[in-house]
Amino acid sequence: WPENDIVIKNLGTDSSARPGAVRQVELLGCNDKLAWNQTSQSLTIKKPLAKPCDFAFAFKVSLS
Repeated sequence: WPENDIVIKNLGTDSSARPGAVRQVELLGCNDKLAWNQTSQSLTIKKPLAKPCDFAFAFKVSLS
């Protein structure tokens, strides 16, 4: 479980990957609404206080 926010540079609006605008971010297995911010440089996700399980974590990022 990371100590800091999760930063994904490839999902920045100016990334060479051209992801487009992020519409929604979810942590699978977690019902909490996540705070997130997309800039030209990256997508930053604030992790919830409690981790949803002990083994694996997956974020679902929905694009426009």
